[in-house]
Amino acid sequence: MNRCPAFAPISLRFASSALLLALCLGAVPAASAQQNFSAATDDAGQPLTLPRNFPDKADKGRILFLDPPTAKLNGEKILISPGARIKDQHNRMITVAQLALTKEEFNVMYTRDAMQQIGDIWLLSDYEAKHAISPKQKRDLQLRYMGIDPTHKIDPLVPFNQLPKFSR
Repeated sequence: MNRCPAFAPISLRFASSALLLALCLGAVPAASAQQNFSAATDDAGQPLTLPRNFPDKADKGRILFLDPPTAKLNGEKILISPGARIKDQHNRMITVAQLALTKEEFNVMYTRDAMQQIGDIWLLSDYEAKHAISPKQKRDLQLRYMGIDPTHKIDPLVPFNQLPKFSR
């Protein structure tokens, strides 16, 4: 009569192979932790970022954040809208209160909302401040190259019979 169970050698082999597999897998993260991966940086040592796209109605300026919700944009006192989104040089969201504590003037791209308050603000890096022009400035330059004055506005109150005539 055989008193030893037949599955004991199989479970022993399974347990030893599972232990060996666990040891091997545990060594892989330790080996990969020895490699040094460095992020690409610019001349100032800041990490490189992708170029940002700004909306067509964005404009460029310098802003000094005062007590929220006020700020000085290009020397003019303005209000920042309650739902304003402010993004730093790395596209991270920050608050007006954080910037008001710095008492520092920033180069920014900004948009205005319907109430002429500042709605979206992007703090520009040094490179962007030197090289980027706003989409509005690009559009104005293209219009000037075509011989059109971008500051000319059509008066909606001009009567129909006094509108300019165009030949067909």
